[in-house]
Amino acid sequence: MGVHIHQGITEDNVCFQSIQRNEEVEKHYRQLEKALVERDKVIAELRLRMPATAERDEIILRAQSKAHTQSEMKQAAHDRDYESEQGMRVAQSTIASLQVGTSRA
Repeated sequence: MGVHIHQGITEDNVCFQSIQRNEEVEKHYRQLEKALVERDKVIAELRLRMPATAERDEIILRAQSKAHTQSEMKQAAHDRDYESEQGMRVAQSTIASLQVGTSRA
């Protein structure tokens, strides 16, 4: 019977820790969401302050495409790093298997 009590207490602790972690994650999410809304407000305010011309639209499009291009470049670099890492693992595995095969012979 003592084992069941201990197990129940352990489950309560795990549940309590999960609830606390969930509250922390929700709090962090709300903070991120608030920061995002604030950033969007600043961007909207800056757009309103820019002179209403065709040049403004061109500037905005250039800035957006530059940001998009930079994010694509970062993703491509990450993909290349991943591919290089995978290639290195395959090579190491192949070398290891060949070494094991030759040591048995």
